[in-house]
Amino acid sequence: MQRLPISFPAKSAPSTPVVDLARALGVHPFAVALATIGISVEADALVGDFGEELTWWVTNRLSDAQALCIRWEHGGAAGEAPAQWEQFSACMRALDCMAQLQKWAASPHDVPADIRRNVEPREVPLQGVANPPVAAAIYSAGFVPIPEVFPATSDRGPVWAFPQNSTAYPALRLDAVIAAIQRPTESIMEAVTLPGYPPEEHPFLYGLQCVLNLPGFAALQEAARKAPRVGLRSKYSQRSAIVSADSIREGRKDTAAFRDRLHRHLTA
Repeated sequence: MQRLPISFPAKSAPSTPVVDLARALGVHPFAVALATIGISVEADALVGDFGEELTWWVTNRLSDAQALCIRWEHGGAAGEAPAQWEQFSACMRALDCMAQLQKWAASPHDVPADIRRNVEPREVPLQGVANPPVAAAIYSAGFVPIPEVFPATSDRGPVWAFPQNSTAYPALRLDAVIAAIQRPTESIMEAVTLPGYPPEEHPFLYGLQCVLNLPGFAALQEAARKAPRVGLRSKYSQRSAIVSADSIREGRKDTAAFRDRLHRHLTA
């Protein structure tokens, strides 16, 4: 089966926007964004004398995934926009905004550049948002936080203040976004429709789902690290092998024959 690797950047990897974002989130943003728009990925950890490599493997729609990632790395200018580019972009923007808000919360005086530029006369009333994933998705949809109001705090941590109008989607109002998120229980299964897009298709909704997916992807990475594959190299030749850690654990009778064959392979 063909697969496309998305490797978490090594410590020695040079700084790029994608590398920096992966390090800030602790999860590769491409993996989360691709999965959010319906492209399958799975985590794999490999350990050996080289250290640990954490890789997300794309397992379907490889050409689509590659085209989306390449275009993002080129600032959206790498040829014709591939299918689902708008949804993928919305996911990546939301992840970037999540990292910015996390950094800002940790250091309130380190205001992100586009927020520093948000110095137009303030709208009244402003909307306070304390939920970090929701705040990140709102920010990514063109509602730029008001720097002078931060840092306000609640029992749950920082509260970000947002204006009512989006700079990215002129028809979108923050009160409509908040109403869509805070729907009554009896209408929770109804499709969400926001201005200018079919039901459930507004980029804001993709961005929100993407940042909500982050904890699950961190858990999948942790599970992969607990059951890694092991890279082994022969001391006597160029031979090598990649096997599961469980298969070479001493004391397992059911893998004894396999360990013997592996030993003969590496010592030949």
